[in-house]
Amino acid sequence: MILETVKSKLAGVLTALAIAFLAVIAAQYIPLFGSILLALIFGMVAGNTFLQSDKLQAGLKFSEKTVLEISIVLLGFGFEANSLEKLDFTLIVFIFISIILVLGITVGLGKLLGLSTRLSLLLGAGSAICGSAAIGATAPIIRASDEEVGLSMGVVNLLGVVGLAVLPAVTVFLHFTDFESAVLLGGTLQSIGHVAASGFAMNEVIGEWAMVVKMSRVVFLIPLLIVLFFVGRRAGNKDKVRFPLFIFFFAGAVYLAQLDVFPNELSSKLASLGSFLMAVAMAAIGVGIRIKPLLQISTKGIALGTIVFALQILIFVGFVLI
Repeated sequence: MILETVKSKLAGVLTALAIAFLAVIAAQYIPLFGSILLALIFGMVAGNTFLQSDKLQAGLKFSEKTVLEISIVLLGFGFEANSLEKLDFTLIVFIFISIILVLGITVGLGKLLGLSTRLSLLLGAGSAICGSAAIGATAPIIRASDEEVGLSMGVVNLLGVVGLAVLPAVTVFLHFTDFESAVLLGGTLQSIGHVAASGFAMNEVIGEWAMVVKMSRVVFLIPLLIVLFFVGRRAGNKDKVRFPLFIFFFAGAVYLAQLDVFPNELSSKLASLGSFLMAVAMAAIGVGIRIKPLLQISTKGIALGTIVFALQILIFVGFVLI
């Protein structure tokens, strides 16, 4: 019985692994895109051309769900929640308020544009907290479609690339101090990679503080996932929405990462493995995305993501200048 189950999933899992490996290699030459986004893109290209066998579906679905949840747990070992101790309480409160504002604005504008609440929540989570990781963690809880996951990841990562190139120039134009620059970069850029690339490109002080600010956003992922679950239950989806147990394991990984239980090198390797498994899951999701439905919502999705990112920048610029 177990052997048959493994056999039924093996082809799909190996396919997702192969696409992820290809993405990791390609990311060395296209670092701004990153392996996770490239895995999604490669999977989407393959799924819309030559990779449409029914024999792959069981393994791809396993990768989309189980491998994704494992990847999120492992990524918890890379989150430095104790960095919050370095921040002023006022800034932490403001970051919390900004996350709520970004999520609220995204959902509200999404309704005006005629987009699904699921897509708006994915774009909001990716923008407000931590890019692909937040989207990947949020998607199974709100039952987002492959097309919604693909579009939100594409938009958030594209804007992140634009932001890491433009925002350093904004800080120079506004004559921000190193700390003020770090607050803007760490408070607005979508992924940890984007923050690190832009911050350390300016100088080491800005890079280190920007990462601290970014980590303060990341820790709010746990309460967001719990809130989304209970909101889904109250909305009448009790039979469809089950509590995502991986949240507890994710929280445990974040907690253990702050202790001396594991050497820093081991925690880093576990987080790196989590990043790779996230690419595997995104490859599987990409194979299931169909281009036509994606194109039908892409223009409005890109517009929503751009507006929200611009508002997010204005919010943090205003905070720094006040």
